[in-house]
Amino acid sequence: MIHFPTILVLDTCGSEGKVALARVQAGRATVLGEATIAGKTFTAELVPTISGLLQSANIRLADLDALAVVHGPGSFTGVRIGVSTAKGLVEAAAIPLIAISRLAVLDRLSALQGRTIAVFDAGRGEFYGGIYENGQPIREALMCYEEVMAEATMPSPTTGQSPMTGQFPNLLVCEARVQAAFAALGPRMLSLPTVTDALPLAVERWQSAEFDDPLTLDGNYLRRSDAEIFSRQARDLDTKRKGTETASHDSAT
Repeated sequence: MIHFPTILVLDTCGSEGKVALARVQAGRATVLGEATIAGKTFTAELVPTISGLLQSANIRLADLDALAVVHGPGSFTGVRIGVSTAKGLVEAAAIPLIAISRLAVLDRLSALQGRTIAVFDAGRGEFYGGIYENGQPIREALMCYEEVMAEATMPSPTTGQSPMTGQFPNLLVCEARVQAAFAALGPRMLSLPTVTDALPLAVERWQSAEFDDPLTLDGNYLRRSDAEIFSRQARDLDTKRKGTETASHDSAT
């Protein structure tokens, strides 16, 4: 009997979660089932949703050929839940783990060659930016407006021409507010990536046996959590206060 590999993909980076189960045949993925999880219910609903999807397809977790997770950037809490759930499941079932960048999914969705810059809104006037060359990642980072503009107007390394003349890099966006922010560059507006859009990347990674270590994998946050930021600010203020007190004491003595 011919065995067709099956891959489970989950994405909890956005306002709602998605899980998809697919069978791989001739290098392409056919979706067997898909489920949506309402926002703010990931902790309670993610594992039961995965279990229900597998049961409906009569597939056991241990029978999967890989589990893929879109590991950010996005909602810090959503990314953390998705990654920790994926790591727990693959360790329990002894199956391979594949981590996929949400920015890479947006780049693949464009189907463009050459230099591209995939951009998501990160809030606080910042952006998650991924720079790609023919689908291969160059770098991903948390960028301010000026940094995105600088990257988007940099002469192409392959043509020497600026994107302002209609050449790449192409700026890829999927949110109206990001499109408006960079309207002068004529960004390419795409649909918001879905969990099924991550499947081609998951299949390629599975075929090349390019797996991630569940022990060391972390979320692709690109920015620290609010708790970490506030903790760092508190430490900096405390250090500054102590320094001021020391200086005052030294002057008094």
